[in-house]
Amino acid sequence: MAELDVVALALVPAVLWGFSPVLSKRGMAAGGHPLQASLVVVVVDSSVYWLAMLATGGVDFGGVTLWALSVFAVAGVIGTAVGRIAVFVGVHRVGASVNGAGISTRPVFATLIALVWLGEPVGAQTAAGIVVLVAGLVTLAVSRGGDLSGWSAWELGFPVAVVDPIAVTAPLFTTVFAYFLLRDVERITRGIVLGAALIVAGGALIVGGDLLGPVI
Repeated sequence: MAELDVVALALVPAVLWGFSPVLSKRGMAAGGHPLQASLVVVVVDSSVYWLAMLATGGVDFGGVTLWALSVFAVAGVIGTAVGRIAVFVGVHRVGASVNGAGISTRPVFATLIALVWLGEPVGAQTAAGIVVLVAGLVTLAVSRGGDLSGWSAWELGFPVAVVDPIAVTAPLFTTVFAYFLLRDVERITRGIVLGAALIVAGGALIVGGDLLGPVI
């Protein structure tokens, strides 16, 4: 029963993350701008975080070194600032459905960076996941779906995200939501559905652990 509870809780962020790009696309289709969306989201996030800290008694930073704080600050610039802006630009340019799948390619880059920087081994399961995920990205590039105004393959470079083996299913929820709620601004094709499914499967293989041993 506990395992079912864990799965259910993990699906909550997947559904919420899947719905978020749809709301963002609707707002930008109504005249919004990616920078406006990024700023509003950061303000709302910060407000919720501060309220949560006040409600739980705050967070103790006494044991955190200056080096650790610096690393967190750089992560904030890359992820929360630049990364978030890129996500909204992706939603604006290629559409919520395509963007939602594209951002789940993050495990590929995390794996490659970990290989080069941390010396972590790449196992057979991870390698297979990278191949499947890249196949999904290629499928997205030729899907002829997404934003009705059209987009180029290079614009897939804008999407980034946070995933795990269950929450990585967020792109599938985004595709479903977009199909029903964004019909006037996006086109959901079989290629988008297939590409999202492949990316989800590849991402799950990469971040779900390795059972087949190292390759590199």
